[in-house]
Amino acid sequence: MATRFVFAAIDTDRETNAKAVAKLPLSAWPTFYVVAPEDGSVLARFAGGASVAQFTAFLEAGAAARTAVDGAAKHLLAAERALAAKDLATAETELTAALAAAPATWVRKPDALVSLIHTKRKRKDVAGCFALGQASLDETGNAASATDFAGIALECASERRNWIRNVPPT
Repeated sequence: MATRFVFAAIDTDRETNAKAVAKLPLSAWPTFYVVAPEDGSVLARFAGGASVAQFTAFLEAGAAARTAVDGAAKHLLAAERALAAKDLATAETELTAALAAAPATWVRKPDALVSLIHTKRKRKDVAGCFALGQASLDETGNAASATDFAGIALECASERRNWIRNVPPT
């Protein structure tokens, strides 16, 4: 992949990188982006750790996005761009559409699920986050995405429990 992509790391704590972080915000450490060399537009995004297969699929999705994409990939690209713009409502709609359009063996399904549950949590949709966690845990694979998904689902379960008990969230 080193012959097809330029890899760069951004120190997100340095003030000199604030513009880059504003344009390409983090959901977690690490958050990866594939951006178009022409205009810096988001072609693909991946938050969290990844298996080799997941990271390769992410890079390939970024490369493919430079041309036409359709189906689940088109919706995922729209969601990734919405997340970069901090438009959580659009991101949730597009992630849901991507998962609905995806084939059963879609390699990007685990990271799309992580993005969706994370988006629901950020939107304070505790019930939706909890329901997604219950319904989709078995679909997250066995890589870091599964751990990320389970962790967010547990946070939502805790918030839901506190909400039911009328305990303010921390």
